[in-house]
Order: sequence, then C-alpha cells, then structure tokens
Amino acid sequence: MYVDKLNTEITEEDCLKYDVVIFCDVYDIGRILDINKFIRSQKNAKTVVMMAMQMGFYGLFCTDFGD
Repeated sequence: MYVDKLNTEITEEDCLKYDVVIFCDVYDIGRILDINKFIRSQKNAKTVVMMAMQMGFYGLFCTDFGD
C-alpha cells in the first residue's frame, strides 16, 4: 500500500492518481464538494473521496463511493 501526504493544495487531476483521497480538517467544504463532483464526472474514475474533521468532542466523517 502506498500512502502519500500532501502539504500543498491538490488539484482535481491529482486526485485521479489515487484510489482513495482523504481530506482532514478542511474548512472549505465547497472545494471538497467541487473535487468530488469532478471525480464523479469522470467516466472511469475509481477514486473514493473521504472527509474527516475533528471538532473538539465531536467529529465528522463523510465518504462518497459513487452510485
């Protein structure tokens, strides 16, 4: 298994290089939704988008496996 951590902003095209893309502690949810829409619009994309946030005592984890 190959794991890569980016410290720069990822582009939609970069996401297609991975099987799973996990966004952690991101405050621009609209950007994640735009990336997710782009990936879903690609015919043969197998990339899964996940988002995780920790907010004190509570947390949030969302995923989109497509249809």
